Amino acid sequence: MVGLSTRPDSLYGVPMSTTTRRRPRGEIDRRYLFADLLMRAGGITLLFVALVAAGTPFSLRGALDQGLYQYLGVMGGFGIIGLLLLLLGRRMRRDTTHYDKD
Repeated sequence: MVGLSTRPDSLYGVPMSTTTRRRPRGEIDRRYLFADLLMRAGGITLLFVALVAAGTPFSLRGALDQGLYQYLGVMGGFGIIGLLLLLLGRRMRRDTTHYDKD
């Protein structure tokens, strides 16, 4: 293959960093806290959607038959937002480490 290096210090032709720097403890704590807040906000949003859906006296099919598309749109929107917040928080928490490769 032309242009791709086979050296172990490169990946797909893009040189990988060989320098690592240690992140300060304050930055690690800040990232961890923010990730935790995002996860909690996502979980609370999903719980809210589940409680409202459980308290609603009609089924999904009944809502579609009655033409309650705004209700379904709002519930689906909040469900997607909650799921995205939860997944983003999990990703940020996983990426919070002591070392950062530049």
